[in-house]
Amino acid sequence: FALYMKEKVLEPIGMKNSSFDWEAIKKNENRAIGHLKGFSNVPLEFAMIPAGALYSNIVDMAKFIQFQLNDGEIGSKRILEKKYLKEMYSVPFPVQGQIEGYALGIAKVKKYGSYYLIHGGGGMGFTSDMRWCPEFGIGMVLLTNSENHQLLKLSYEIIDKIVKEKIGDMQPESKFDNLKQVEIDAVKMKTI
Repeated sequence: FALYMKEKVLEPIGMKNSSFDWEAIKKNENRAIGHLKGFSNVPLEFAMIPAGALYSNIVDMAKFIQFQLNDGEIGSKRILEKKYLKEMYSVPFPVQGQIEGYALGIAKVKKYGSYYLIHGGGGMGFTSDMRWCPEFGIGMVLLTNSENHQLLKLSYEIIDKIVKEKIGDMQPESKFDNLKQVEIDAVKMKTI
């Protein structure tokens, strides 16, 4: 899996400092170390691959967001067909008229006449949050090497401020106040 992701996804996007390979990560002396309350040494390896556990940095993750905003292209090279991105962004088994919810690893939230796409993660001393709005061509990434904070709220505030500056004073239509509500709904959907 780590080799496939490196060859087919990470390298084509230009994410040269990102890996799922534990051995490559261990050799990187410039990598961040996770911090987690109750652990003096947070373990590097944990059983999340392929569901998570990508080690990356802000430059590479910005390239990933740009890849999303460019509909699966980097420069003029197509890495992923648009139909697969559309499928990733679509809520599976929606009720009639539903466009919001948890899609394939990506939360889709209707806001300001458009929608945000959101993916976050955390574990073993790290937290990440990515948001992008294809219609406005904007996105952002928040990465921390701690789980002991409430910084995810900052992601909402930053992208909301940028969108509001583009469209003026418009109320969001989403029933979701935050990603936690989307995650709660996603868990409910899995148990149905």
